[in-house]
Amino acid sequence: LMIGAHKLINKVKFHAIPIGIVSNLDKVLLNRQLQMLKLDQEFDVVVGAEDGKPIKPHIAPLIEAISTLKLRPEKDIWFIGDTITTDIKCANAAGC
Repeated sequence: LMIGAHKLINKVKFHAIPIGIVSNLDKVLLNRQLQMLKLDQEFDVVVGAEDGKPIKPHIAPLIEAISTLKLRPEKDIWFIGDTITTDIKCANAAGC
């Protein structure tokens, strides 16, 4: 977990800003990691890789998260990534 991540998540939640994760990690593994980090209750949506579904940089997982949160990609999204090429391609393709 990156330094300052807990603090950032707490500030975002304090201001009632919806927050989610879109990851290429297997969804079961992703949920286990969130539990281990005591972050499993912090996110409004968690989208991980599942068999047969596209992964980033395809826009499908990001659009799933955006739709779940009832947001608009062109106005409502701050996309923070840890993989420059994959995350930037995904965000740009989704209109974020």
